[in-house]
Amino acid sequence: MNGLSFSYQGSVYNFPKIYGEFLAPLCFVCVLCSQEFGIPEDKIQSSIRSIQFPAGRGTLLKGKNQSIIIDSSYNANPDTFIALINEVNRWKYEKGPRIIVLGSMNELGKNNTTAHQTVAQQAAHKFDHYICIGHGATIYKKTLMHQGINESQIEVFHSSKDAGNIWIEKCKDMNYTNALFVVKGSQNQVWTERFIPPLLQNKEDISLLARDIPNT
Repeated sequence: MNGLSFSYQGSVYNFPKIYGEFLAPLCFVCVLCSQEFGIPEDKIQSSIRSIQFPAGRGTLLKGKNQSIIIDSSYNANPDTFIALINEVNRWKYEKGPRIIVLGSMNELGKNNTTAHQTVAQQAAHKFDHYICIGHGATIYKKTLMHQGINESQIEVFHSSKDAGNIWIEKCKDMNYTNALFVVKGSQNQVWTERFIPPLLQNKEDISLLARDIPNT
């Protein structure tokens, strides 16, 4: 997975720790503003190489068995969910199974059902397994099955922590290597970052998550 890069007026600008075509306009504006304020080109180049996502906003973490975890667990709404799904699909990852954690989205009011349906429709047929968590999990599952996803590919959990503990055992049983986990969901009562700790290659990386993980 390569970082974001683009060319402008004969120079190449590489953001190695940032990915997502949808972020290209924002990164371009950063370069333009830097130039407008007279920041030297070498300073711009060195600075953009160090820019990275804040915790839980798309950070890449190393998982067990050479797996990759995309941690976008800080929050979720339909637009950001769909943008992440489409970006990951653009990578055409084929080294191992693709597993998405569809955490519920909060504070959607009357649009709650439609929003969860829309995200599930966008995710359908782009992943090998679907882990649905929280109050919107049954909506995700019903929509995925309606889109032709086999029920055996879908699991529903109330708790993100339980889902993570169960899935690390599944990965052992299935001898999964090079899996790609995409983790996203809202905050209150969803907390999909709690899915991640059992999957981490290095326990110390728990400090890279967006929120502290309670012991209980």
